[in-house]
Amino acid sequence: MLKAELRHDKINFEFQGYDMHPKNIEALSHDIYDGALDASLWLETIQSCAEAFSGVGTVILQPGLASPLLYVSSGLEHAAKSYNEYWWQEDIVLSTAQRLGLVRPGIVWDHLFLSNDIKAKSFYFQDFLRTHDIGDIATVIGALNGKTKFAINVQRRLGVAPPDEAEQQSFATVSRHLSRALAIRLELASSQAIGFALSQRLAEFDCAVAILDRTGQAKTWNKAFDTLSEDGVHIRNGSVQLASGTAQTQFELLVRSVATGLPAQQMPDALFVPRPNSLLPLIVRVTPLRGQTCERLGSFTPVHGALLMILKPDNRAYPDLSNILVRLGLTQAQTRVALLIAAGHTTKTAAEYLAVSDETVRSHLKAAYTRLGIDRQADLVRLVGKVVPFET
Repeated sequence: MLKAELRHDKINFEFQGYDMHPKNIEALSHDIYDGALDASLWLETIQSCAEAFSGVGTVILQPGLASPLLYVSSGLEHAAKSYNEYWWQEDIVLSTAQRLGLVRPGIVWDHLFLSNDIKAKSFYFQDFLRTHDIGDIATVIGALNGKTKFAINVQRRLGVAPPDEAEQQSFATVSRHLSRALAIRLELASSQAIGFALSQRLAEFDCAVAILDRTGQAKTWNKAFDTLSEDGVHIRNGSVQLASGTAQTQFELLVRSVATGLPAQQMPDALFVPRPNSLLPLIVRVTPLRGQTCERLGSFTPVHGALLMILKPDNRAYPDLSNILVRLGLTQAQTRVALLIAAGHTTKTAAEYLAVSDETVRSHLKAAYTRLGIDRQADLVRLVGKVVPFET
C-alpha cells in the first residue's frame, strides 16, 4: 500500500488554477477561524476549503452514529439527505479505512488505499458519489478532548487527478487549522446550547437567581433579578451592587470564598440585606457552582463559579417568615426584633424602626435568643436562613 509522505515546510506552488501561495493559505486559515467563531460563516468557510482543493463540498461527520453528519457545506446539500438516510451504511471509504486501521488522527487520501478497480465495482462510488459529481475523497481524522473522533471529508470533483505531493503538503497545512477550528466551533455550539438551557432553567426559579463566575461577575440572570432595583440591588457592568456598603463588603467576601472554592472562616449560610422600603430584609444565599456539577464546556468551563439566590421574604409565594418564627416559639414582638437584628441592624436602629426603647429591644432579643437556644447575632442569621425555602 502506498504511503503519503506529508511535509509541512516551504509551500509555494499553483495547482489546477488555484493559487496556493503561502499568503493565500494564510488568508484561508484566517477565514477558517473567523468561521469557527461565527456560526453564520461556518458552512461557507468549509465550502471554501473544499473549493480550494478542487472539491464539490465538505462534510463533517462523527463515525459510528446512525445520523453521523454534523455539518454539510452548500455544495453537498443535495447529497446529504440520502447519505444520512441510507448511504452511510455503504460508505466503503470509511469501512475500508477502519479495517486497515487508517482511522487514527491524521490525513487519509482514499486513492492510496482504494484502487480504481474497487471504485468501479462499488455501488457507493457508482450509484451515489458518481451521481453527485464526486470522485476522490480527502479525509482529516481528529478527536475532541482525545475521545470523540470526527472526520472532515473534502469531496473532490469527479475526474480531478490525484493530488501530487505539493497539494498534499498544502492540504496538510490547511487541515491542521480546520481541525482546530472545528473543535472551537463544536465547543462554542455546546456552550451556546447549554447557556440557552441554563437560561430556561433559571426562569423556573421563583426568586432572583444569577450565575457568577469565579471573579464574582454575573454572567446570566433571570427576570426576577431585574425586579430587585426597588430594593437597592443592581447589576452594573456585570457587578452585583447592594445599597448597603456594609452588606456589600460581606457579600463580596462570601462570593469570593464560594466562587473560588477557598474556605472562609465563620461565613454565614445566608446574608440578610436591609431594604430601603421594607423592614423585612432580602435574604441572600451563594452556593458553589462547579463544572463537574453541570455539563462541562471543555476549555471554556470555569473551574469554579457560584449560584446567587436572592429572596424577598414578603413574596406571596413563600410562607410568611414572621409566622415561621412564631411557630418556633417567638412572640410577635420578639419576631419583629429578631428579623431586624438578623438583617444587620443594631439594637439602636431596631428601636428606631419599631419606635420603642433600646431596653425593650434588648429584652425581646434576649428572650428570642433563649427561646431559640442561641446567644449571638451570627447564630440568628444562620437559623433564619435555614428556614427560608430555596428550591434549586
